[in-house]
Amino acid sequence: MHCLVHCLGFAGNPFRANDTRQSYSMQRLALRLFALAFTLFIGIAGFLLRVYVLHLPGDTLLPSSSQQVIVQLMIGSILAIPWAVLVFWLDQKGIWSEAGKRLKEAVLRLTEGQILWITLFALFAGTCEELFFRAFLQEWIGWLPASLLFVALHGYYFPKPHGMLRIGVTMTGLSLLLGYLYMRWGLLAAISLHTVYDWLVLWLLTRALRTSGERT
Repeated sequence: MHCLVHCLGFAGNPFRANDTRQSYSMQRLALRLFALAFTLFIGIAGFLLRVYVLHLPGDTLLPSSSQQVIVQLMIGSILAIPWAVLVFWLDQKGIWSEAGKRLKEAVLRLTEGQILWITLFALFAGTCEELFFRAFLQEWIGWLPASLLFVALHGYYFPKPHGMLRIGVTMTGLSLLLGYLYMRWGLLAAISLHTVYDWLVLWLLTRALRTSGERT
């Protein structure tokens, strides 16, 4: 925080303390909005690449009946729960070491524990990333390569910080499941799993961080 104040040129001026806090809040707001906009761009790009590069129809991505919509939403949502619980349990057991701590800190900075931001990030990531990685990339290079690229581009295959590769192993399983759901049931099933999983993990980690903060 002191480095941020110094870089912004507010250090040493007591009359600018409120401005510093407001500027910091605005920067974090801008970062969140940029993240959402970039995620939306990825989704739009995936859809356009599917239609205009792969020449695959876009109107077939969604189910043709309301019954299929319900089935896909239910399948994805049900499968998301055990995955989210598993990831949360692994984190609480300290399996992910330093990498887990850094990810939790990033989660708290990103959402500040607010349901609005948790929901927005889960919806945007769940929808737009599946449009790119499943509706486009998986159709182009196949199930396994697209699943591995999904994890790699999230940065989970880096050896540092300690524990990141362990997260990568877990995320590889999730990515393979997302790809399978897309092949077996459809895009909406993958979006449902991704969105509900993200929401639950973000919410559970936020609650854990708040609880540990209150205890300390």
